[in-house]
Amino acid sequence: MLTAALLLATTAQAGSLKDLDKRNGFRDLTMGSICTEIPDFETRGVPGRMLISYARSSDILQVGEAQLQSISYTCYLDQLSQVRISLVGEVNQQSMLDALVEAYGPPTQDDDERVLRVWSSKKILLEAFTAPSSDTLIVVMSSQPLLEKRLQDVVDAKAAAVEDL
Repeated sequence: MLTAALLLATTAQAGSLKDLDKRNGFRDLTMGSICTEIPDFETRGVPGRMLISYARSSDILQVGEAQLQSISYTCYLDQLSQVRISLVGEVNQQSMLDALVEAYGPPTQDDDERVLRVWSSKKILLEAFTAPSSDTLIVVMSSQPLLEKRLQDVVDAKAAAVEDL
């Protein structure tokens, strides 16, 4: 069986946010990788757009004991900017959350209802959340620098639109 190390940095002790930054990616991919150069990416979005979703034909839908429902990748300006993992079922959810805590320590943010857990480091924003009416856990790993770039691009585009008026 695959170990949680496929997703998470392996450490002898409990992990920390430093491990999240050190890993800076998912499995064999690093955030910021050029998406069109990843051979087994299959486009799930509209080519030619700034934001495109992909799937990987080689993905194994398991992390440790957790069976995954899906993995999707989002690229901004052809750079890997986000990985989104879906899991269904309480046992799978708990296995994934345990693996995240083991690899990166306790969340930096955890709401009272335990619906949202966040690990925020310099390079990575890692969020795990459940919908109250759903049996699905969504884990989203995002590149902090690419999130900031995307936000700045939106602000710049709005400013340009206002100037055009």
